[in-house]
Amino acid sequence: MLNEDNGELLPEGSILDCGAQYGEQGAHYAVSSPNRKVISMDPSPQLVQHMKETWGSLENFEIRQGGLGGEVGTAKPRDGTFGMDMDAEFPVYTLDSMYFDKQEKLAFAHLDLK
Repeated sequence: MLNEDNGELLPEGSILDCGAQYGEQGAHYAVSSPNRKVISMDPSPQLVQHMKETWGSLENFEIRQGGLGGEVGTAKPRDGTFGMDMDAEFPVYTLDSMYFDKQEKLAFAHLDLK
């Protein structure tokens, strides 16, 4: 359901940017929707650190290391594009573990997954 009374164009809930890389898209969502929680997530610890340094002052913007998958657990980078040691692990979440299990709503997801 769209909430047009307060100008919101998305249904109730938060915004997820997965595969966020440098975080520009998630930061745009956070600035454009200051009353929503926005989560940007990327497997690369270097990119997560960059996002925290660049966008960490946005109060409604949560930045975390991780990726999405079919079940909660950990994963290793599939190749060198993550900028990680190939033996390093990162957390894997499901949409259910991030939202449904916590009885939270997801309004919109921008997914850059491979």
